[in-house]
Amino acid sequence: MKRSTVLVAMLGLFWGGEASETAHARTSDWLLSNGLSLSASNVGASVGSKGHPKIASRLTQVAGMVSASIQAEQLVQLTEIVSRFARFDQQGRVEFYITLDQVTEETLNALRSAGAEIEIYDAGQRLVQAWIAPARIEALADLPFVRFVDLPNYGVTNIGSVTTQGDAVIRADLVRAQGVTGSGVKVGVISGGVNGLTSSILSGDLPAAGVTMPAAPLTGGGIALDSPLPGGAVFTSTPVGRPDLTSVGGIPNSEGRAMLEIILDIAPGAQLFFAPFGGTTLANQRAIRWLVSQGVKVIADDTVFFNTGPYDGTSAISIEMSVAVLSGVSYFVSVGNYAQ
Repeated sequence: MKRSTVLVAMLGLFWGGEASETAHARTSDWLLSNGLSLSASNVGASVGSKGHPKIASRLTQVAGMVSASIQAEQLVQLTEIVSRFARFDQQGRVEFYITLDQVTEETLNALRSAGAEIEIYDAGQRLVQAWIAPARIEALADLPFVRFVDLPNYGVTNIGSVTTQGDAVIRADLVRAQGVTGSGVKVGVISGGVNGLTSSILSGDLPAAGVTMPAAPLTGGGIALDSPLPGGAVFTSTPVGRPDLTSVGGIPNSEGRAMLEIILDIAPGAQLFFAPFGGTTLANQRAIRWLVSQGVKVIADDTVFFNTGPYDGTSAISIEMSVAVLSGVSYFVSVGNYAQ
């Protein structure tokens, strides 16, 4: 009953946006985890007050629900339901994007003083990703250099069959019969997590030599998008103490592992790399840059982002992919069926 109550409350949560000066706050249509799509035009927003002109109404509503869900069990239930829209930590803080007039050490320090724990930022986009307690959001938005505060744009992964029935369809079996196995080629995956890596290696579905992944998390600690990238580390078992590699939004995830298995079936000689998509556009940009830095020449990316900018290839995440292609990478994206 408790779960049902939270779910019913969530159905009135994410609609009723407002125009923003930044493309990161234009989301008006939502795809729920069960495939249901609802839009801002047909669902009324449940707003308890007039609101703040620099805070997205959806963030205000999320913050209110988090404040009301003090029990750890309730936060877990809330996270399971809305992990594609909002994320909370065990302290009840909300992850958010904040657009500034200018990203400088002075403005970043002011955000920290206001209670924000900065994960990653990019001066070029004037964008900061951070965590904050719901009660501190309004004070942060009152800072004069703040333009807008909103939830991040969370991408979704396109889940498909974990079998390799497509092997014959794309005639990869015929290519292998000619002795072409992908030997010497570095192939990278951007997807969910590699939870359960140990079992895949023990079963032979992934190589005993392991998979190369970031030696340290790609985001967190208030780094810049342009900060130095960590080196690579070869994992021959499920990473311990690295939720960035094994989960999405705090929930264990194995989709990256499944993609790696399929790639190994198709190109058994390839050297495998994995970078977590991290959920947000900023995190995904870091993932792309890390794979390129490792000399990866083929990237398979099954993540999709909505409303991060015009659908004409000029969004920050689209440009990041284009830069990778210009550097000599063959980049393949799972587009999915999102025509509507």
